[in-house]
Amino acid sequence: MPTLIKRVPMYCRHKPSGQAYAFIDGRMIYLGVFGTAASKAEYNRLIAEWLAAGRRLPTDPQAVTIAEVVAAFRRNAAVYYGPRSKTAVNIDESLRPVVKLYARTPAIEFGPLRLKAVRESMIRAGRVRASINRRMCGNCPKAMMNRRMMNPSRRQRKRSRRPEPFTERA
Repeated sequence: MPTLIKRVPMYCRHKPSGQAYAFIDGRMIYLGVFGTAASKAEYNRLIAEWLAAGRRLPTDPQAVTIAEVVAAFRRNAAVYYGPRSKTAVNIDESLRPVVKLYARTPAIEFGPLRLKAVRESMIRAGRVRASINRRMCGNCPKAMMNRRMMNPSRRQRKRSRRPEPFTERA
C-alpha cells in the first residue's frame, strides 16, 4: 500500500527550459512558462483535481479497465468482510472468470451481453447452473441477463394494463 502523502506538490521551475512544473504521482507535469498567471492557474487547477481525487491524478473513465475495477472491489471486500471470510472468498471465485475473459477491456464497455458471455464460460467450465446464477447476480431477473434493457416486473405490467377509472360524462 502506498504511503500517505501529507504535502502538496510544489510549483517548481525547470531551469533548462524555463517552464513551470509539478512532480505528482511520479510524473513531471509541465504547466507553462514559469511565473506567469497562466501557469499558476494551471497549477492551482491541477492541485485541486489531485486533492479531489484523493491525492491521485484523476483518471480518464475510458482508460479504467475491468482488472482495475475488480482489484479495487476485492480490496474493499477484503477490508469490509475480512480477508478470509466466506463472502470474500465467494467474491474472488465469482470474479475470476470475469478477469480471465475481460481484464483489459475498458470497464465502460462491459455490459449485459458480456456478462452473459461470462456466464456461458462458467457453464462450459462445468459449474452447476444454480451456483452460476447465484454467483452472477443473486436474485436479479433473467431479463437482465438476456437483454440490454430490463423488462418491467409483472406487477408493473399489470398496473400499466389497468384501464382508466370510469367517469360519467356530463
